[in-house]
Amino acid sequence: MRRAIPLAILALASVVIAPATARAAACTWQAEALPLPTGTSGGVVDGTDHAGGYAGTVYRSGSGRHVVSWRNGTVTDHGTVTPATTIRVVDQNRAGTILANTAYGQWGQVKRAFLVRAGQWTELLPVPGATQTVATAVNDAGDVLGTNYVNRTSGTGQVVVRWPADQPAAPVELAGVPLHADAIGLDTDGTALVGIRAQAGAHAWPHLWRAGVLAKLAAPPNTREPTGTDIANGRVTGGARTNGPSKGVYWDHDRVPRVLGSSTEGLHVNRDGMIVGSATHPDISHSVFRLGTFEHEFGTFDDHVYVGTISDDGTFAGSAVIAGTNSAAVWRCG
Repeated sequence: MRRAIPLAILALASVVIAPATARAAACTWQAEALPLPTGTSGGVVDGTDHAGGYAGTVYRSGSGRHVVSWRNGTVTDHGTVTPATTIRVVDQNRAGTILANTAYGQWGQVKRAFLVRAGQWTELLPVPGATQTVATAVNDAGDVLGTNYVNRTSGTGQVVVRWPADQPAAPVELAGVPLHADAIGLDTDGTALVGIRAQAGAHAWPHLWRAGVLAKLAAPPNTREPTGTDIANGRVTGGARTNGPSKGVYWDHDRVPRVLGSSTEGLHVNRDGMIVGSATHPDISHSVFRLGTFEHEFGTFDDHVYVGTISDDGTFAGSAVIAGTNSAAVWRCG
């Protein structure tokens, strides 16, 4: 589950570089293929309940993408929704509620979002007068964060929206978040991670939002244009640009930006500070860090590794080529 951090003071401008020299890993994660429903293929994982369960999609000939979940070695098909050209799971919470986005139309221009529970699909309607619902995160309280598209006399563009767990049919815009912002993640306490743009098309700088107040996350020295990608229990990961290769970045509770020494971008972080990121090694696709310290690297580009989620139980999941087959996969500490 993607969760934002509690609101804190603005990030300090100092930086700590996470060491990348110690190569003796406490864990070496091994990929394990997850079972697929009969007659399906192309499984991918993008959500977890943080207790050994996962959620994602598979392809079924004749009906397209289906949302599925895995638990205790069993896979459950939650079906599909029409019309939909594409369906993608984006999150799952501890209650097992799955959050999925769909798109259809010639250019995928009609966007909708759904909560999926035990095969029941509930659409998240936009704020009044808006269109194009794209969801990002569902937290353990059941609140959802996402975006809508508005066309108003005050401006046209994307707005960040929250669907309260107790009133999912009454979405509200996040107060104080300007037009054109991105929705990135949501914590159990309601803190949101958002990307703020000065104008349409500009860089989305990561900020923390809580109760109408925004706090800007600092970029590490000698970098620019940081990004936020994931958040959990007071910790944020992402990246930043440099004059050379991009750098992975990690913000802990102290809000100090730390460069992830063997990563071009931090992709996912769990509540304990375990991070999976893109690797800098030319022949390796991913790196693993723990509280910002390098621990392991894995995946060749022939493996076609994709990591879609990380669990608080210390596993992560996505898809990979395993034994010659493109498979929904989970990596466990070995």
